[in-house]
Amino acid sequence: MNTGLPGIVLGAAVQLAVTAGLAWWSAGIGKKHGGMWRHLVWLPILGFVIVCIGLTITIFGLVKSFSAVAAVDPSQKAAILAAGISEAMHATAICLPLSSLFYLVCVIGCAIGSVREGPGTIQDSHDR
Repeated sequence: MNTGLPGIVLGAAVQLAVTAGLAWWSAGIGKKHGGMWRHLVWLPILGFVIVCIGLTITIFGLVKSFSAVAAVDPSQKAAILAAGISEAMHATAICLPLSSLFYLVCVIGCAIGSVREGPGTIQDSHDR
């Protein structure tokens, strides 16, 4: 299935929507609890930036690889193309899990912050 440009735009829109939703959720947690909880808002933003950087490096690496193939002897094309694609995929292999880690930590932090008991909650008023 060739999705082309509409698929790329849809994927970017979903990624941006998830980032905005997590940033909104974590900003609410940060406002509610203060302290270190305020920094949760940066995790999904950093995750999005890392994905964008990784995919940009991958695309430039692939373009560089295919450009190099155009200028070499036909007997060496396969080896040069494989090496170039391998180098380009390293950016994805590093940046995608790192980005996922930032998103996961944000989700876990927000979930913990959402259920954390603080002053002024119903539990606090029952203890009096």
